[in-house]
Amino acid sequence: MAHAYHAVPRRMARVLPNARLVYVVRDPIARMQSMYRHQISAGRERRPPEVALLDDHYVGPSLYGFQLAAFLEHFDRRQLLVVASEVLRERPRDALRQVFLHLGVLPDAIDLDHKYRDHRSLDKPVPRLHGIGWLPRRRFKPHPRSRPDRRTGLYRTVTTRPARTEDAAISNRLRSQLSERLAPDVRLFEELVGHTVPSEWGWSTR
Repeated sequence: MAHAYHAVPRRMARVLPNARLVYVVRDPIARMQSMYRHQISAGRERRPPEVALLDDHYVGPSLYGFQLAAFLEHFDRRQLLVVASEVLRERPRDALRQVFLHLGVLPDAIDLDHKYRDHRSLDKPVPRLHGIGWLPRRRFKPHPRSRPDRRTGLYRTVTTRPARTEDAAISNRLRSQLSERLAPDVRLFEELVGHTVPSEWGWSTR
């Protein structure tokens, strides 16, 4: 499995050795909760968070250090920019400036002084940023609950419902368990990017 995953950045480096890569990350536990809510809503998950979120199916994609290490074996650190999705959501202009500087694009290529009413409802369409490389997440063996949704008719109607925030509410005990499990990878992530995780995550690994 690890060999297959490491083959991806190796092939990318062979084709685009000078690529500029942008990797968007999110608080790893918040990402897991979001994934869990999606699975619940789709009717593919019935286990409680205390059981499901400890599964590699949820933990694996949040191992950012592992993912970055695979790419840094084939790309120079200066070719990689890490952007927190929290910053992209709350301070889009700051995030875009970072991206433009990294890509060598003039900041005035987009109206960065445009006033956003809301990140989900903009005054004008968000321009597409061409040339950004997105790092794939770690590839895992397909989970039985992540297979294509083949439900139809009444069964699909009955087993599908909108996701609710409380679906992924986790106890302090579970949060501590997840933090402990993720801590080594978070430290590796910090070491690779050269600074601590975004303050918006509320993490402390020191």
